[in-house]
Amino acid sequence: MNKYRAKSNVIAVLLLAQSLCIGVYTELDAAKRTTKKNASKNANINTDTTTDVIEIQTTDQFMEIINGPVPVVVKHYLTTCPHCKAIKKPHADIAAQYDHNDVIFIAIDETHEDLEQRHNIEQYPTFVYILNGKVVETQEGAAPGNIASKINGAIKKYFKVSPKQDNNDTAKKTTKKNVNKNTKMSTGTNDDTDTTTNIVEIKPSDQGGTAQFNKLITGPTPVVIKFYSAQDPNCQKIKKPHAQLAAQYDPNDVIFIAVESPSHKDLEASYHIEQYPTFFYMNNGYKVETQEGVTPEEITEQVSEAINRNFGVSPK
Repeated sequence: MNKYRAKSNVIAVLLLAQSLCIGVYTELDAAKRTTKKNASKNANINTDTTTDVIEIQTTDQFMEIINGPVPVVVKHYLTTCPHCKAIKKPHADIAAQYDHNDVIFIAIDETHEDLEQRHNIEQYPTFVYILNGKVVETQEGAAPGNIASKINGAIKKYFKVSPKQDNNDTAKKTTKKNVNKNTKMSTGTNDDTDTTTNIVEIKPSDQGGTAQFNKLITGPTPVVIKFYSAQDPNCQKIKKPHAQLAAQYDPNDVIFIAVESPSHKDLEASYHIEQYPTFFYMNNGYKVETQEGVTPEEITEQVSEAINRNFGVSPK
């Protein structure tokens, strides 16, 4: 009797252990399902809906995103970096222009050392472009003035993607409207733009020229500025090729303006003009490049290359 009772107790213990194991495995399976479900939601949970940029929290989240079907733009940044802070808003504005089904924007701070090593990050900010899980382009350094041209150019080149059409059309309409408003002449004609050259001639400072200038350079369209003197022989020689060059570009893509320096002492001093002609390339109010002493032989090549390099824009 004791023998059978002992055997029954052993069986009961085994059944209890089996039950406990099943319970443990059931809980583990549930935990795995929950983890998988949360991981798949990470991109949405951690997206700043005001910027359309996903702030990476874990390496697993990063790997899941870059191995997905949608191309990815990665921004590596340092939280204390002044340049990184300066480009935060323009970077967010760019991200908002794209459909999430076409390209995903993510941001990774300096705490993710494994991801920094993965991309060999040596300076901030650095942008990495990933297609089908593979890096296709790396861009080091960016400023508020050139970030848009850099990112848009790379996305178009490697991902074959353009901003959402409605945003793009709205921006162009706004630009055209602003240009028309900014170029009204005080002399009674409708426009300061020379329609044969597509160049906006800035009015003298005492006629509101400085305000006109500032409004144009802080608008949504990149700007090429020519500072010149009407009495300078070199400036006279480049006038025609400069006009021919400006006519090759769509005013919605790039605006050409001319500033007669002796009539704008305030602008000449602000931009430290030391020789004529001097060209400035500006984007969102920030200077991205300067060219001094451009000659008639060099103007077409130098200006076209600078426009393409800084704005990602080509002639019509």
